[in-house]
Amino acid sequence: MHLKTKLWSHFKGIAALCFAAGPAFAGSYTYTSLAPAGSIQPAVGGMNDNDQVVGSFQDPTTYRSHGFLWSQGRFTQIDVGSFGTFLTDINAFGIATGYYYASAEDAKNFRTTAMTYDTTKKAHTDIPFTKTYSAVALSINANGAVVGSSFKGPDEKAFLFNLGKVKHVSVPNSPYVTVGVANNANETMLSGVDLANNEHTYLLRGGKFTQLAPPDGASVNGFGCGSNSGFINASGIAGGSYGVSTGVVGFTYHNGHYRKYAFPGQPAQTTVSGVSSTGVVAGCYLDSSANYAAKGFVYVDKTYSTILVPGSSSTSIVAVNAGSSLAGEYSTGSGFGIFIAQCPADQAPCTQ
Repeated sequence: MHLKTKLWSHFKGIAALCFAAGPAFAGSYTYTSLAPAGSIQPAVGGMNDNDQVVGSFQDPTTYRSHGFLWSQGRFTQIDVGSFGTFLTDINAFGIATGYYYASAEDAKNFRTTAMTYDTTKKAHTDIPFTKTYSAVALSINANGAVVGSSFKGPDEKAFLFNLGKVKHVSVPNSPYVTVGVANNANETMLSGVDLANNEHTYLLRGGKFTQLAPPDGASVNGFGCGSNSGFINASGIAGGSYGVSTGVVGFTYHNGHYRKYAFPGQPAQTTVSGVSSTGVVAGCYLDSSANYAAKGFVYVDKTYSTILVPGSSSTSIVAVNAGSSLAGEYSTGSGFGIFIAQCPADQAPCTQ
């Protein structure tokens, strides 16, 4: 998947079927559908450690996209302006990142305005760019620092936004395309394309770039499942996926060490979406026995377990938080949806 494709995957909205499946026995997730019935084009943006989920969905009548917040069982539609809103991440203080169309002309030309959105105050703050740029904010850390991407013609650069100031950044050897992916308090993950159209992913810390290059990898692209675009958690564990001779495998990277993840018997593609503070690894794989439908997984105590939303034909995990809750997207024979899967504290760790 090309970086631009991954980036604009955040424009997907959501359709949902209303359901809740209670735990059948110890170690079982409780699944809850999030989006309004009948909405289309699902996308989960992110989830914080308080089980707050943000994303976007599209109205099937107007085809206008709306942001949303799901918190403590309540779904709230979020619109900044009247022409389309998308939310992409949320930190522990309820501050979300996203972007919106400021006018009908902007919507027609796919020109977006990057923003943060305070879900408590119900107010947005534009990230300051000149009118010549189209920008999207993709990730926010606990300190309120934002990473995203901006466009000016064919030139695509990542940006860092902190303390009211914007800084453009390109990874080494990628003068035209760099996408800001994720950040924590100290590091930022950035992906770029070099002049030979090869994708590379770097960590930026203290002004120094470290290229992610597993020893058996062909190309590290940093993307994960669904609309996820790689991650760095609060402990500094980064990850996503990279190419090998047999396909795509998931990985994590921390303090110079790599770990590889490949769902057993599924060599085509495995990606990692996140790692919880308790060490639960979550991601997706393509099921070769089911027409390569996406299936979620968790890796707990050296064991892989499939995660499939009840009644769905495919499930993609976008995020996992400190409590091992999962957020993601799914499909059924009648449409698409988004979900949160919560693990009761007395049953942790959940594996199905």
